[in-house]
Amino acid sequence: TKANVQRQQKELEAAAEQALTWVDDSMSDMEKALAIHDYLVLNCEYDQERLQSGRLPAYSHSAYGALVSKLAVCDGYSHAYSYILGKLDIPCELVTSNSMNHAWSMVSIDGNWYHVDVTWDDPIWDCIGRVLHNYFLLSDQVISDSSHKHSNWSAGHRAVSDTYKQTFWTGIQSAFCYWNGAWHYARYNGISRTADVMKKQELLGGMEETVHAESSLWGNNGGTYMYLDLDAGKRGIYFNSGTAICRLTEAGTVETVYEPAQSASQYIFGFTIKENQLCYGLQSTPNLSGKQRIYTYPLPELPP
Repeated sequence: TKANVQRQQKELEAAAEQALTWVDDSMSDMEKALAIHDYLVLNCEYDQERLQSGRLPAYSHSAYGALVSKLAVCDGYSHAYSYILGKLDIPCELVTSNSMNHAWSMVSIDGNWYHVDVTWDDPIWDCIGRVLHNYFLLSDQVISDSSHKHSNWSAGHRAVSDTYKQTFWTGIQSAFCYWNGAWHYARYNGISRTADVMKKQELLGGMEETVHAESSLWGNNGGTYMYLDLDAGKRGIYFNSGTAICRLTEAGTVETVYEPAQSASQYIFGFTIKENQLCYGLQSTPNLSGKQRIYTYPLPELPP
């Protein structure tokens, strides 16, 4: 019905506005493209369960599915990415490959076109909070190589620039959160054996600063499973250790927000914030063979 269409359009607009809160006017087009890539991976889940059972609804192929229902398949992610980048005046087009049965995006940054595959940067099964950056701003040559494995696509442009080929974000598995004029993300320090919250004033320039080194890790599971998110009011960076959910305050201090009860072999694998709820996974291993069980805890109200 017409009323239904109008309601869905309103819901889509509201969801797009929420995504745009991750973007700051001071950002370059590349930074805006990264912020929206990370927002989508954080907030949308690949609709694996319904795809496997043959019950995939049509809207999972749409921007509405990715942004409002927060469940989508590849073309849903890609339509959502184009829809939001369109509001930022960043050219973004759909790319399809019949032989792969897959769709992704091409984005124009500073006059050069690049491939972005938001879907393949979102792990299946969905591990909340985990954001990969292996398929962000790639050339034709890189996205078709033996490790990226895209082939036989049809697109309106060629991607010949390798500007971002060696960029450090390929090793980062948390979201990049822009807060208080700087980028924040998580990285593992193999020397100190800590999971670190990092800060950078400029994404592709300047110095990296460690703002918090976390020694409460994930048992024998090497590396970092620390994930970052922002609350709706952007009052702090929230992140998880192996045993707690913490907040980095504007003063630069770290406070423990919540420590869930967990058995000896369990750790927090997966963390994000959804609608004023802290959402987290409690598991003995980071690997998922099915849909992740999500626990929630109300986001504590901060004093004004």
